[in-house]
Amino acid sequence: MIKRRKSKEISIGNVKIGNNNPISVQSMCNTDTRNIEQTSRQIKELADAGCELVRLAVLNKDAAEAIKGLVKISPVPLIADIHFDYRLAIQCINNGISALRLNPGNIGKRENVEKVVNLAKQQNIPIRIGVNAGSLEKDLLDKDIPLHEKMVESAMKHIKILEDLDLDPEIMDVYVSAGATESLHLCMHNILQPEDNVITCDPGYLIIGSFAERFAKEVKYVPIYNKECNYKLTPELIKEN
Repeated sequence: MIKRRKSKEISIGNVKIGNNNPISVQSMCNTDTRNIEQTSRQIKELADAGCELVRLAVLNKDAAEAIKGLVKISPVPLIADIHFDYRLAIQCINNGISALRLNPGNIGKRENVEKVVNLAKQQNIPIRIGVNAGSLEKDLLDKDIPLHEKMVESAMKHIKILEDLDLDPEIMDVYVSAGATESLHLCMHNILQPEDNVITCDPGYLIIGSFAERFAKEVKYVPIYNKECNYKLTPELIKEN
């Protein structure tokens, strides 16, 4: 049995994460968040399938405004995936979102991140830092270094901002999405420590587990998409996964 790293318990809505709590299942809607009827239907389908947290893309003010209504009718806590504008994050917090996912590459200046973090601290909203290869900061894109180094630098730079603002590092998460196999391998090499444990929810994609096993202490496979685990997401999402 895998030995879990001791971590602080945090709450995303009524879902407890960390410490000795069970590993929670999260998915993301592929609907237009502005369409409350369609999005709420998919949230319910995910929840009925066993999903405990649902992430929604927030691309504009109308989507951020829809969060207010979706929060009221959702059976599970919702996480806002913020794109391009820090003000959307602020709007989502004020509309009752349970957690945020920020992409530092398209949020903008440090002062913008500070405004989001300060409000998140006041309302005890966890923040996930998500770095994508396709949306790195311009100053990093211009650097003559490998892609994986740019991605790691981006993630660590913004974690440092959050730590400087006294956001508890235990309520931060790091997600790195690379556009190529080599970059994924090198990002894991740079981020993982020998004592770290890794959880992957897609064992069918063997290359992820292979990389993780090389650099981490232990890897736990949680196959949320197969019939044996009795997790069946919505038909539309199953086709994509």
